[in-house]
Amino acid sequence: MKCIGFGEFEGKCPNEAGTKWSPYWCERCNTLRFEHIDKRFAELGKRFDELKAFGKGERACLSE
Repeated sequence: MKCIGFGEFEGKCPNEAGTKWSPYWCERCNTLRFEHIDKRFAELGKRFDELKAFGKGERACLSE
């Protein structure tokens, strides 16, 4: 099975799929995918910290 691709390679990655983490991506695309997920979590954490710094509690973070 071919890799489904990620980012600039989405839908056009020529590599074979299958890593220890997922059967859908090749090593390169899976690494790109994990880097993207890590970045998004870091952004969410930063936003959460900003809201807490302004005195808004966890409920405020979840409702925005």
